[in-house]
Amino acid sequence: MKKFLIVPLIAFTASAFAGWGGPGIGPSGRGLTEAEDSGSNLTTVTILGTLEVVNGQLAVRDGSNTYFVKGLNRLMRSVPGLVVGAKVTLQGYSSVIMDDGTAAGHYFKARQLTFNGQTWTLAY
Repeated sequence: MKKFLIVPLIAFTASAFAGWGGPGIGPSGRGLTEAEDSGSNLTTVTILGTLEVVNGQLAVRDGSNTYFVKGLNRLMRSVPGLVVGAKVTLQGYSSVIMDDGTAAGHYFKARQLTFNGQTWTLAY
């Protein structure tokens, strides 16, 4: 009888905490402000670059800048040809990653992706 009570209790507890830190909480998903919020340091950016994996995260390099893109890996599963090495154009919001006082890259929250002549609007 205890087994029948423990399994639903564990499932309920896990589902109660599943939404914490979910999508839509800023470019990194860690509670950063949105671009529309007052005092936000996010800037609207259009980047043209190649999809790469940098430090285990999906990123786009545009010139000397590296943008770590949030949520694009979900779209890669459904868009044929959208793989690491593909040339893309992304529009969205960027925030600088600071490491010991120097810029170490950028978080990027994409709002629009253009690839192979098609455009997708991204929602979080």
